[in-house]
Amino acid sequence: MEPYQKPIKSRQPPLVVTTRCHHCGAEEHSLPEGQKLKRCTGCKTLVFCSKECQKASWSEHKLLCRRPTSSTQPIDGMKAWLDDRHVARPMHLPSRLSEFPNPTALCAELTDFLNHHKWAMATIVRARVYLLLAERGGVEILKDRPCVYRQFLAPVQVPDPNGSNQWLLRNYTFGPAETRPEDDPDLDDAERARRRAVAKSEHASHREKYGDVYVSTVVTRFSIEGTHVHIVRQYPMWTLQDPNAMRDPGNRVLAQQLADLCVEFVNDGISLRTSWERPLAEAGRYIMKNKKWEWTPVVEDNTPTGVARVINRLALHSLHTRFASLHHAGILI
Repeated sequence: MEPYQKPIKSRQPPLVVTTRCHHCGAEEHSLPEGQKLKRCTGCKTLVFCSKECQKASWSEHKLLCRRPTSSTQPIDGMKAWLDDRHVARPMHLPSRLSEFPNPTALCAELTDFLNHHKWAMATIVRARVYLLLAERGGVEILKDRPCVYRQFLAPVQVPDPNGSNQWLLRNYTFGPAETRPEDDPDLDDAERARRRAVAKSEHASHREKYGDVYVSTVVTRFSIEGTHVHIVRQYPMWTLQDPNAMRDPGNRVLAQQLADLCVEFVNDGISLRTSWERPLAEAGRYIMKNKKWEWTPVVEDNTPTGVARVINRLALHSLHTRFASLHHAGILI
């Protein structure tokens, strides 16, 4: 094992980081003088207070950690974990979960994927949260009661892989959260204080940008199926012009169809972009060029697939325009 180091301050989405021994739960300040938590050199994720605790936890830990002999060798334990849990393979596409050398690589690729589908992901989360909170008092309850939207994803094998099509959106859940991420009791005092300061700054920024229509953020946990690895992001939510708008059956169908169509684009590997200047979403893919991901427009020809994508984009534009009209002026959905 190697000495444990506290997470470095970063503006990247926070990963799941533990500051307690994975086996006994001991925190570093409670250990004998001179003894420190050490991170496993295999998965580089979990920390232990001693070799004894690491050995005692190995029967569970080995499913996530099988130290590869090279950076490209897959984790055998992760494949076994996937098989043992009998995770349903998405549609007809085989899983790539066993191809990743460690959880860090898994999170790095997922982060790229979320960035490539930034607009669609935000639209999916917001549309569904408005819908789910419609009968529970509306989004205003987020001011006093934090909630978590959890989206499950799976890395899959595709014939023509690129930066937009190697993951599939699966099921999702939504419900109240015991605490917000910055109040996580598993964090040490310094990290908790840092996250609270960042959260306070972000809330102030949203309040300055959106004014009184800003309510709060919805915590979104993107969880990788078959593992306990996830990435957390937070999306700002706003009040609607009519607080009861989402109780209207027509608007509820609108939100549902908008979210479903965005999911269809994401699972089809199409990255959507929109702006004030281009309200009709542009369709493209992220291709690696000169070691960087570049957004490349999709050629929509007269083939059945091309025609279907054009029809879907037009439908998306109609749904998005109607959904945006429910919000206050100046809010770019």
